[in-house]
Amino acid sequence: MVDPQRMNWLWRLIWEVAGLQPTELVDALHAMRIPVDQRLVRSWLLDNRDERFSTMSMTEIERNLRAIAALRHARREAAGKPPLPAAKPAEPVTPADDSTAAPEYQVYAALAAELAARAQDD
Repeated sequence: MVDPQRMNWLWRLIWEVAGLQPTELVDALHAMRIPVDQRLVRSWLLDNRDERFSTMSMTEIERNLRAIAALRHARREAAGKPPLPAAKPAEPVTPADDSTAAPEYQVYAALAAELAARAQDD
């Protein structure tokens, strides 16, 4: 049986396939107003025997993937590129017994505006 509160193995696989970088995830989560640092992000990738290991739930994986999708979508929009079909998020899955499940993220416009403003300042 798979423990839904210890999903690091799945996160490591997603991380490898998607070619994610710690700074991208930190930026994406910060854009969602979720406090996180690179130490925590890296702890999700460690072996569970490492003392720096931190467990990760399925809800956290969903939240992280939605945050990355939102950030990538906003960056494409800010650069004037059309959104990728896969970049448009599906409705979040909200288990009936989990009040911490990821909320719907409706921040594309705010992220795009912020990134566009930063690009103009540069």
